[in-house]
Amino acid sequence: MKQTPLKRKTPMSRGTSTLKRSSFQPKKREEHKEGLKQGTKRLRSRKSSQKSTPIRQSAKDENCTLRFPGICRNRTDTTVWCHSNSLVDGKGMGLKAPDEEGCYGCYECHCYLDGGWVQEMWRGVTRDLVDEVFSNARKESRQILRNKGLICDL
Repeated sequence: MKQTPLKRKTPMSRGTSTLKRSSFQPKKREEHKEGLKQGTKRLRSRKSSQKSTPIRQSAKDENCTLRFPGICRNRTDTTVWCHSNSLVDGKGMGLKAPDEEGCYGCYECHCYLDGGWVQEMWRGVTRDLVDEVFSNARKESRQILRNKGLICDL
């Protein structure tokens, strides 16, 4: 069956649209806030951004303590605080381990620690080896934090 395009027999006259324009005007920001104060609407709470703790801030211009062979460039301008990826240290789905459970690491080593080593498994790199390097780096970083007075062990 052949379809033919729909054609109007008479042209539409101007202003006879079946669609009506609404007079909806969005509220201004101040009016919106006033409405919220009166309880007319509830705002969804936003997640707070990550808090920058003194331990995380201390990573600026520190040397990398991970030093993965063939990976580390020991660039002090990219050093960050690397949190532990172990469940024993308090990491979970959507949760970081506490700041005390970490070490200083350059960008390259941090990426490697957070999963880049998996691509190197054919070379014999194992999770145990990565955990051993992290454990040594954590001990070294904890000593640096003690010297800075950011942590104290009882």
